[in-house]
Amino acid sequence: METSPQTATFGLRLAAGVIDFVVMAVLVFLLGKVCSLSQQASLLLVVPLALVGFLYPFITHARYGRTIGKYFLRTKVVRLDGARIGWNESLRRSSVDGIFSLIWASGLVYATVHLTADSFQGQGWGALYKLLMPLFPAYVVTMLFVSQFWPWSEFVTMLLNRQRRAIHDFIGSTRVVRVGT
Repeated sequence: METSPQTATFGLRLAAGVIDFVVMAVLVFLLGKVCSLSQQASLLLVVPLALVGFLYPFITHARYGRTIGKYFLRTKVVRLDGARIGWNESLRRSSVDGIFSLIWASGLVYATVHLTADSFQGQGWGALYKLLMPLFPAYVVTMLFVSQFWPWSEFVTMLLNRQRRAIHDFIGSTRVVRVGT
């Protein structure tokens, strides 16, 4: 008789998320550094920069069932029946982050186009972003504010159900389990 994999704890999921945040932060930092070199580089790379938070988990979950953080903490995303997830489940699971990423990307492109070319001096992503932010359209500013509540709603949802499923797990019909234990 085969037993169902053990549900990953909140702590394991949080720790994997921290590892993945660091991985994505390094990617954003590197892309941002290149974006600050010139307006042309920025126009080429701000969309990939904005989509890192969506593409990294979407692709790694669809291909491997896990991100780097989940790999190190021996957890994996599976369908509710325990089967491997595919592109469909991964896309649904990442859809909200994808929407927020696309909105941020549209704001970055708009602001980059409207910022003078001499503002791009290789000063680094932080300094460049401070110049870009005031140029974001109002809808982008509003959605960036709203997006700050998304992670908290995910945490609360995980804490309120036995399978520790977050909202994105409900959307994707997935759950996170321990592997190799």
